[in-house]
Amino acid sequence: MLMLYNNKSTKTLSLVMCVLSITSSCMWIYYSIHNDDTPMVIRSSLEITLNTISAIYIIHNKIKVIDNSIKPIS
Repeated sequence: MLMLYNNKSTKTLSLVMCVLSITSSCMWIYYSIHNDDTPMVIRSSLEITLNTISAIYIIHNKIKVIDNSIKPIS
């Protein structure tokens, strides 16, 4: 998270990795619920939350870069 903040990441690959990680965590939650593994459910839920925050931050930076490049010439 700190590197993401310091680098102001806007890379599409970073966003794709966040989405894939969210998907993976969702599958782990499904598996963990079926096996009554509460610690894994909690871990996966936290991972989904953190990856969602990271994805939102990446999208926010992408929008900021696009807005700065489209400024009208005065």
